Amino acid sequence: MTKGLHIHKKFFLVCWLCTNVILHGQHYTLDHFDIDNGLPSNTVYKMLQDKDGYVWIGTASGLCRYDGLEFKTYSNQQIFAEDMPWLYQYNNRVWALTWSGKLGYI
Repeated sequence: MTKGLHIHKKFFLVCWLCTNVILHGQHYTLDHFDIDNGLPSNTVYKMLQDKDGYVWIGTASGLCRYDGLEFKTYSNQQIFAEDMPWLYQYNNRVWALTWSGKLGYI
């Protein structure tokens, strides 16, 4: 009887040690971006990640794409220099709609 109790104690000790190792949480980082980091505006309306991993950001001063390292701003075309409150991905294209109702895609 004592031998079985001794085995149970070892079993629970091993389980307890394993759960302490498993339960350690992950550490997340949070990056803050603004106009000093390359965004065209500090006002962000919409964010969208496409199938290639790019993050598209609709701002008050146009559309930009973030590749994990830098921002590329699309403001040379008339539509992409305006507010971008709506972004959608459809047929491998990122579609943008402005407050004034202009529609375009990249």
